[in-house]
Amino acid sequence: FQRLPARARAIVLAATIACELGNAAALWTFARAVGVTVDYPSVLWIRGLLQLALLLPLSIGGLGIREASLVALG
Repeated sequence: FQRLPARARAIVLAATIACELGNAAALWTFARAVGVTVDYPSVLWIRGLLQLALLLPLSIGGLGIREASLVALG
């Protein structure tokens, strides 16, 4: 990443932010579809905590960690 020119790094950063915002929007849409009323900023930090929980080596391939974390944070 350090070898990339500044313009390429900016493009990668912008694409990463757009991807994460899109994933948070998908989670927000899913929550609304199942009847959970939650605002978008809350979904952003819940998604951040969820990503951190997925890094913990508690199961094979993170199986079940995402679901358990959503239930615990919700």
